[in-house]
Amino acid sequence: MHGAWLEDSGRRRWAAGAVAAALIALGVALRLYRLGELPYGMHPDEGYNALDAVRIAGGARPVFLPENNGREPLFMYLMAPAIAAFGPTIVAARLAAALCGSLMVVSQFALVRSLPSSRPLLAALAAAAITATNFWAVLQSHRALRAVLLPVWMAWMLWAWWRLIRVDGSNDRAPQRGVSVERAATVGLVGVCLAGAMWTYTAGRLLPLVIIVSAAWLTWQRRNWRALADAGAALAVAAVLMLPLVRYFAAHPDQFWQRSQQISVFNPEVGGGGPLAGALASAKAVALAFTVHGPEWWYANVAGLPIFDSLIGSAFVGGFALLAWNVTGRRGRSAQNAAFLLFAAFGVGLVPSLLTEEAPRYVRMTILWPVIFAMPALALAEAANLVDGRRRRLGTVLAAAIVVISGTAAVYTLVARYPSAEGVYRGARVSTAEYGKLIVGLGRDGPAFVTPILWRQPVVRYLTMQNPPGVFDPQFGLVLPESGSARYAFDLLEADLAGHFASQWDAEVVPLKAYAPSGLETGTMPVVTISDEGRDSIAATLQTAPNATFGAHIRLIGTDLPARADVGGVIHGTIAWLAIAPTMTDHNFFLHVTDTEGGVAAQLDGPPLGGSHTTDHWEPGTTIVQTFELAVAADALEGEARVHTGWYDWRDGARLPVADHVGDAVEVGRIRVVRP
Repeated sequence: MHGAWLEDSGRRRWAAGAVAAALIALGVALRLYRLGELPYGMHPDEGYNALDAVRIAGGARPVFLPENNGREPLFMYLMAPAIAAFGPTIVAARLAAALCGSLMVVSQFALVRSLPSSRPLLAALAAAAITATNFWAVLQSHRALRAVLLPVWMAWMLWAWWRLIRVDGSNDRAPQRGVSVERAATVGLVGVCLAGAMWTYTAGRLLPLVIIVSAAWLTWQRRNWRALADAGAALAVAAVLMLPLVRYFAAHPDQFWQRSQQISVFNPEVGGGGPLAGALASAKAVALAFTVHGPEWWYANVAGLPIFDSLIGSAFVGGFALLAWNVTGRRGRSAQNAAFLLFAAFGVGLVPSLLTEEAPRYVRMTILWPVIFAMPALALAEAANLVDGRRRRLGTVLAAAIVVISGTAAVYTLVARYPSAEGVYRGARVSTAEYGKLIVGLGRDGPAFVTPILWRQPVVRYLTMQNPPGVFDPQFGLVLPESGSARYAFDLLEADLAGHFASQWDAEVVPLKAYAPSGLETGTMPVVTISDEGRDSIAATLQTAPNATFGAHIRLIGTDLPARADVGGVIHGTIAWLAIAPTMTDHNFFLHVTDTEGGVAAQLDGPPLGGSHTTDHWEPGTTIVQTFELAVAADALEGEARVHTGWYDWRDGARLPVADHVGDAVEVGRIRVVRP
């Protein structure tokens, strides 16, 4: 047939190889294009993954990561080398995702090339082109999220399993007997892919169903047990590789279903109209996402953009119809078995989206890549073959034109349409990353401190880890560096708190602003600066305290206590310490107010600065200024009460000794307690 021009000579095969190499190179280039900027900012999930990758680079070897709703660790192991080599940047965190996305182009080519088709090479090239340029796939490869590795495992699993089960129609009832080295290796590869998927992402636990369903179909069709035997062997290989994770879940069974239960439509807090209504709503949204309307989430997509444009979308519908026709068996057993396998993978891959909230979530649909990118490619190859049979090469040219036009539009979306959209630069994901960048800048100019709300954000911790800021809770005081000005950063949600803090310490709030490359303002971070003059002003408010050093770690340097307090009232005061050296473990301090007969009139026990700046993280030379409120007991005796302080290990109550003092507590002042 004239249409087989792409298949029938070494020269043309060489040309096809060159095209495949060019498509792979294009896929790599698109996945590296502005990797640290598109999507703009950094998702908290990316931050958690990056922090875990840092720990892995430092020698940790986790089997499971329980933080952030629980995560399988394999992808973070892939992230670790790049972060170790290039430091804690957004680009370094995303390099592993770009690599996985690039591997997907190769994997898709290999999978489709192996499937029965009248033009397998053309179909494979079309599949590689669609995978390389699809905007959804490219942008997913720009996010350091573990789901991007899942379709690579899926594609190679389908490729290996198809190699095991494919036969000519004439030999369909007489499969190869015996076990060859090649067959054993292929079975092993299926098992490795199954285990790799389950070590990568929660949805990977569903992949064994694809093999089981396909094997059951072949067993019924062929009336022999060979496929089930191969499936059992592959599952056995996967089970062996999964043993460490199985042991972990056996010890922590609650973590096995934790995330699935949180987002499932069967969760009453998720499926407001019941599971059936939730599943139907998800099914409708997923069906529309392929060709009509995608998610309205700028971080993962041009809001509303479907997975496929009208050209490839039409081919996708045609590919679906083609597979449905092949399942009937009218094009032979080989095409039937391949179509059944792809439909089994498609059905299993839909489960995470159909049974969870907020469908379609692109991260949960990555499992479908190998199938949904194969469908339009197979349809284009079949259509090209039909047209080429009547008009030499016209069908191939038209198929190539469709892929080129669609790919060009996708590239334009990536390089022009998406970066120019204002929605890309709005939202919490953007501001979190901007906070990290601004805090890094603050740290270059001198000591910087952040509030617990900022520090709890994983992206902030990741981006600032080379020069981490101090942490303080402004509701309990502040930390002053040994010398120079100190800068205190607040989340924008804490703007009122920043204003109160500034007025409390006679300072001003200066908003730091961040800007996108286009000049659009993308974030604001309130910052309070206390200069040398401000330090002197704070020191002037402190009364001289006894010269006391606790355990060679902490020196008492001053207090600010009221002269009197009411029975049943509140004592407002300040106490300041100088850090000499950090303690081995975090310690708590106490303030005890005892009346004239030794009874406790008021007391406070707890960590400094509300637990935000523990003693095991104190930098030598810094001053910790602690504000406090002490509730005076309603039955406290009138008269002169004494205030004592000290430090202790909250685990066993052992107090730090006080140098040059008797006992383990120091009197820091006296307050006259009176009836109001």
